[in-house]
Amino acid sequence: LLTGAQINGTGTTINVLSNAASLQQAMDLSSASAPVTVNVAAGTYRGNLTISKSVSLMGNGGDLSVAGADPSAPVIQGTVNGGTVISVTGSNAKVEGFNIDATVNGVANSSANGVNVTGSGDEIDNNSFTGFTNNGITATNANNANIHHNYFTGIGNDGINVNGGTSVVIASNLIQGNGNTGAGHNGITVVNSTG
Repeated sequence: LLTGAQINGTGTTINVLSNAASLQQAMDLSSASAPVTVNVAAGTYRGNLTISKSVSLMGNGGDLSVAGADPSAPVIQGTVNGGTVISVTGSNAKVEGFNIDATVNGVANSSANGVNVTGSGDEIDNNSFTGFTNNGITATNANNANIHHNYFTGIGNDGINVNGGTSVVIASNLIQGNGNTGAGHNGITVVNSTG
């Protein structure tokens, strides 16, 4: 469980002070009705996360006009081989300023997807995605999502994959490389999405 040395704040602002804390627990303990900001200190955090409510998960985006997180930004790695590191199922959630890495238990390229968005009004920005065997960001039937200023390298399929949904805005992202040794066979793929 979390202690005062690892986390502090109110129901709407949570400060995760060290990677000894659980990001999932910090989000779960926050307000269920009001928008919540979870500020995350530098360090490597492990766990497959689900954001099921209006939470802004904030790391260190660095220069917000440049694609990618700050090099000193917190790192999030999954713990499930072939899994998705962050699933955004709630509406009006935000993930900003993280180095999201496909390493699982010390083995690189072990997670399939970085972030999967299925909610409405969600924003994924100023993150760096490395080594995913499938997609960096997948938006499945997401509505009014904003995906901008993210950096992708070492992605096996698409940096960004949008399937269904409406009014998904993709802007100012940087996708580099080629397949599992670089990034994205297709770069960005949009299928059956309108607006």
